[in-house]
Amino acid sequence: MKAVLKGYGAVLGRHRLHWRARWRHSLARRWLHAWCKELLGMLPPALAGRGTRRGATQLLDWPLPEHAQDTRPAVLLLAEHQVMLQHIALPLAAARNLNEVLIYEIDKYTPYPPGQVHFVARVLQRHATHADIELVAIARTALDAMLQACRARDLQLLAIDVVTRDAQRLGIDLLPAGSEARRSSPGQLNRWLGLGCLLSVVALGAAYLDRRQATVVAMQQAVNEQRQAVRTVQRLRQSLDSTVGAAHYLGRLKAQQPTLTAVLADLSACLGNDTWVERLQLEDRVHVTVAGQSTHASDLLNAVKGCNTLEDARFQGVILADKASGRDRFAISAQLKEADHAPTHP
Repeated sequence: MKAVLKGYGAVLGRHRLHWRARWRHSLARRWLHAWCKELLGMLPPALAGRGTRRGATQLLDWPLPEHAQDTRPAVLLLAEHQVMLQHIALPLAAARNLNEVLIYEIDKYTPYPPGQVHFVARVLQRHATHADIELVAIARTALDAMLQACRARDLQLLAIDVVTRDAQRLGIDLLPAGSEARRSSPGQLNRWLGLGCLLSVVALGAAYLDRRQATVVAMQQAVNEQRQAVRTVQRLRQSLDSTVGAAHYLGRLKAQQPTLTAVLADLSACLGNDTWVERLQLEDRVHVTVAGQSTHASDLLNAVKGCNTLEDARFQGVILADKASGRDRFAISAQLKEADHAPTHP
């Protein structure tokens, strides 16, 4: 894990130096400085001077001048003759891992072995077969003396840059990573930044998974509600089908059975004029019971069997003579025709 963080810190440091150099020479930085200058010009002189002094970076030449302030961060500026500045050409493949390649070949471009020199290299331009490299190196003994002097003055050293003969800054940083001259170590800062990025990624992943889990739970709840609604609709449909089937069955049954008026008219024609009906009972719209008196009761069974609306006629009990009227009392039961032909299932 330490090796991974160390490698990540080195990569982050190289990118930081690259983008810092691009920012120093960018048009946006000059425009921002001009805009800030215009804003400060609109303030009262006392307030503008306080704003420019607070937190401003001081530029110090080497050797350190006497007016260096330990309360303000500083950038140490070295003259071109105080470092070893070279422009070399390397293959494009070497430009991909520039620092690793130069560590093994630094003795070709400087009079010092790799352990006695500190260098910074950057790609100036890429061609079809090679890349133009700017190499800035300094002896470690001289660099250690500079850092020791800054620590003795309690200076917060932000970077070490080089000024060319035409008074232009190179925009590099010779300050070694992890140097004690910095109050906030860049190596430690890079590790904290890497750890912060890792924690941010983990937090984002956890938040994403939690959101996805909440979405899945909501979808499952919606699916369960829809399933319950479908079951309710199916039960209602089954109940409706049963009701409609029963209604159709009753309608067909009613249509197949003769009306009460037709039954009365049929019985009147079958029984004749010498028969009096005292009781006519219809049970369940199927069973018919006829009771009364007749002068020829024994012939009524054949007469009822000849009715169009009745069938399965039979006497109930025996025929009794009525002494008061001189007629015979009878009781006949029958069923309405086609009542048993109705379907048993709707």
